[in-house]
Amino acid sequence: GQYYVLVDPVSPSLPIADYLVTFVCPPQNVSCALAEPLSCGQTKISNTSTAPNSLPPNACPFNGAPSNGPVLWYSYPAVADQEVTISTCGQSTFDTRLSVFTGVPDCSNLSCLAMNDDVAGCTGGASEVAISATTGQTYYIAVHGSGSGNGLFSISLFCNAQCTPATGNDACASATPLT
Repeated sequence: GQYYVLVDPVSPSLPIADYLVTFVCPPQNVSCALAEPLSCGQTKISNTSTAPNSLPPNACPFNGAPSNGPVLWYSYPAVADQEVTISTCGQSTFDTRLSVFTGVPDCSNLSCLAMNDDVAGCTGGASEVAISATTGQTYYIAVHGSGSGNGLFSISLFCNAQCTPATGNDACASATPLT
């Protein structure tokens, strides 16, 4: 909500004025166990500035400066087999990184599934990652910065039907040799 505070100046020569005060609640999704759920078509706005660094010891292996700054967590419980895109493209004030984890049975056993730092076509170091989601699997998404980067961002999650038949060479282990 909006609150107005009347400020009475100490000097009679200064005018009395109304000031708009904005209260920003600190985010609660500061760990994987407290991940905020995201659903298809949803966008959420937040700020990593006051969050701790809660990346797991086996965090996704980015090139360059390690992510040692604040982290916020989101979860996507897949309700269908879908192609899912997670994006901060055009929606952040800092160089974001996205790390997507699976955890069996929960956050106590995270495994890096996908990651992105600086997707082509997005300005300001924004990130975007796509995964093939499986019905019933929960995906944990960490939004963090390059190095100690932090700030305002929006995260969007988009879902599309999976391509059928699935592409057989969409992973390094099943790459098609080029001649």
